[in-house]
Amino acid sequence: MKRQWLSLILGLVLITGCRTLELDEPIGTPVKHPLEASEFEGKWVLHRGDEKIPFVAKVDDASSGTLGVAWLDVEKKEFFMSTGDVVIRELGGKKIVNLKVYPPANAKNEADRKPEWILFGRIEIRKDQGLIWYPNVDGFEKLIEAGKLPGKTKSNDTVRLNKLSPAQLDLITSNSSTLFMWEEPMRLEKLK
Repeated sequence: MKRQWLSLILGLVLITGCRTLELDEPIGTPVKHPLEASEFEGKWVLHRGDEKIPFVAKVDDASSGTLGVAWLDVEKKEFFMSTGDVVIRELGGKKIVNLKVYPPANAKNEADRKPEWILFGRIEIRKDQGLIWYPNVDGFEKLIEAGKLPGKTKSNDTVRLNKLSPAQLDLITSNSSTLFMWEEPMRLEKLK
């Protein structure tokens, strides 16, 4: 991945080795009901295989589905804080997580300092537990190549999805069985 900071942040987002789905803007429709702060706020651990990534979440605007998140990254024995904005949207009646990642303080060049929207995946939270099914980027790429969704392949590990029409959002909903990694969800655990 060309941006070193993005590969570090993707430990939280899509786990190193997976492809990234960048967005022009968050996808989905605004949440119909305000977020419950108690459902989302707090200290969490994201589990994917043996990897555990602790982070903190705070609801910024419940009615628009906006949260702030922060976590620690490590690079060459140096710790630094990374942050992001999360926008919860709805797609086909399910919650979708969009994440805007910000570069860490140690970003070296101008390209590394630009925040990016990425599709984190579909989320389901029940009490202090949750699951996230991240996107099947190959599936999105096929729809882009077929001219059914706007976007392009930027590199071997990054696909860009442009602004979507309501009909294109419906297409994603109707193809959700192939556009999310249902067999490998990431697990969320809220710490007490």
